[in-house]
Amino acid sequence: MHGDLGRSIRTHQPVGETILARLPVTVELGLPSMVVALSIGLPIGVFAALHRNSALDMAGSSVAVFGIALPNFVVGLLLIGT
Repeated sequence: MHGDLGRSIRTHQPVGETILARLPVTVELGLPSMVVALSIGLPIGVFAALHRNSALDMAGSSVAVFGIALPNFVVGLLLIGT
């Protein structure tokens, strides 16, 4: 245990430096996606909790289950096609 992440087998670069170099792009992609997910999911969840067993509750729950069940690459292809 040296406290570092070692060197990459493929590039022979320090792994910690590689992660730090790619971190800004990861945050740039991850933060907006979390904002979108929360801005859609939170209101639907609150509405479903307040109106249990209604048609819109069932529709919201169905969309949520459908979204979780689909693999990410299928969702990506569906979103590209629209």
